[in-house]
Amino acid sequence: MKTIVRFSLTIVTITAVVLTGCAPKPTPVPTPAKATPVPVEATPTPPPKEGIALVFWSCWNSGEPHADAFQSLAEGFEKETGIEVDVIFNGRENPTKAVTALSAGTEIDLIDADAFIVAGSLMVEGMGYPLDDLLDKDAWGEPGRPFRDIFFPGALDLYEFEGRTYLIPHTLITIAFWYDKRDFSAAGIEQPPTTWNELLDACEKIEATGIAPLTHDAHDMLAGFWYYHLIERMEGPGYLLSAAEDKTGEMWSEPAFLKAALKERELWDRGYIIEGAEAFAWPQAQMTLAEGAAAMMLHGSWLPNELKASVDPEFEWGGFSFPAVEGGAGKNTDIEAFMMTFMVLKDAPHPREAFDFIRYCLSKENQEFWVETTMNGVPREDVGWPDEISDAGDMFGNATALFQGFDGLPFHHAEYYAMVLAPNHLDMWVGKITPEEFIAKMKADTIAYWETH
Repeated sequence: MKTIVRFSLTIVTITAVVLTGCAPKPTPVPTPAKATPVPVEATPTPPPKEGIALVFWSCWNSGEPHADAFQSLAEGFEKETGIEVDVIFNGRENPTKAVTALSAGTEIDLIDADAFIVAGSLMVEGMGYPLDDLLDKDAWGEPGRPFRDIFFPGALDLYEFEGRTYLIPHTLITIAFWYDKRDFSAAGIEQPPTTWNELLDACEKIEATGIAPLTHDAHDMLAGFWYYHLIERMEGPGYLLSAAEDKTGEMWSEPAFLKAALKERELWDRGYIIEGAEAFAWPQAQMTLAEGAAAMMLHGSWLPNELKASVDPEFEWGGFSFPAVEGGAGKNTDIEAFMMTFMVLKDAPHPREAFDFIRYCLSKENQEFWVETTMNGVPREDVGWPDEISDAGDMFGNATALFQGFDGLPFHHAEYYAMVLAPNHLDMWVGKITPEEFIAKMKADTIAYWETH
């Protein structure tokens, strides 16, 4: 079945990192004992129908903070509305299991998972319920404020499909540089870099203090953060995706693709990346950051949570978005958005009640509960982020545009990403091939890929 094949590949190549909200092996975050969902009056929610029970399939595992939070929210929703929510915690294979179950006739009202996975499988295969007519309902507990207005601008639009909205984000993640502010102070750096040249200058100053400016794992997805950000900063969103979709392979001859690879290699050639990183396996790189051997890491906004027990008590987390490239079309205020989302199923027995549960979960009070319990950011622009990643919240608050991770490749062409871009780029990143060889490989492999797809 086309859906299952495509979907399974996406899970294998990427989900282990992004879907968990952490690196390749998830690290649970303790749930604060004081965090409890805050009941809010549902206005104007119609009286519940007698005996309704929603079925919610979730991508979290029982015992994880996110699962505990959802269970508490389900109980709170039932208490307020009388509508039961049966939460099934399927773990990271949730979307794959949902596809199989739906094919067998199982009734499911809604699911949650990473946006690009849900979008690239269930949504594009017509399994989602369009929510546009419901988005004008009041936000939960906020009479007169349309639900669609609570989100950061662009968050609902990022995964529109054929002009309709199917996905509602509940968690917001981005990729940024994370660092100890003390290292910047010691190097005399007063403000985080906003341009590529400023980043190189900061690296030079940090290196002079005796520590490595940058650290990174030799992991295909994690290394890829550098490349697609450089392309976006030089040519804007959509440029890398266009090259992937050029069946002739000729677009890979455009100067930006080689320039981006050369900029990456420059970091290695100048010695700015910590020694031995070309052989690092997760979590070696982030531990060098925690131990003070390196100053910065380009990583997900989950990183401070993952290192919470490893950094010293005086560690001062800071974050800044990927710098602009001088003369480029992209801005350092173009922010990448990885989102964890809800989707109501097309054949859901109770789609409107499922949407009401989504509204409830995204009330201001319950999003604050989610932040405190899971230590993640959220898509509501009026809810603060955890202190350790508050800079990421500011990035979204000041964003001029949002764009998809890897320029949308895992959503639109998951197999191309996994079979062509990811392995070739990693070989270049760790020095197995030169930037010029990388471009030649991308041309040839793009042509070969589209000959069989």
